[in-house]
Amino acid sequence: MSICTVTQPRKPTFSEIALALRVIAAHMLTGSELWHVTAEPQRAAVPEIAEGLARNRWQEAMEAERKAIAKLIDGEPQSGCIAIENIFAKLQVLSDDEVALILAYLMAKTLSVHSPLIDTLGQTMGTQMRDY
Repeated sequence: MSICTVTQPRKPTFSEIALALRVIAAHMLTGSELWHVTAEPQRAAVPEIAEGLARNRWQEAMEAERKAIAKLIDGEPQSGCIAIENIFAKLQVLSDDEVALILAYLMAKTLSVHSPLIDTLGQTMGTQMRDY
């Protein structure tokens, strides 16, 4: 196989943003030998914190989003049960807004709580942690 054969599919991906976003979403949903995206484990230091986290509004909102996404893709996000080509085919028929919703959910689900970006995002979004 020549280098041209291997790299040829990459060129349109870079120039077609909608296609690239669907390829990103497919990789985040299924993984590949180069993509390993896992959910933030959300480990609480003490049982009382774990109980509070289990019933906070953010968790309820994430669960509602997970269910909505499962309906869109006919399967569980990041379950490993759906082949990447099948997920990609499902993403192809979704609107750009639906794909953006999936990407936003996946980013929220996989953002490390230890990232310095957390505080910046909270400030940017005006998040008040006491509300959650």
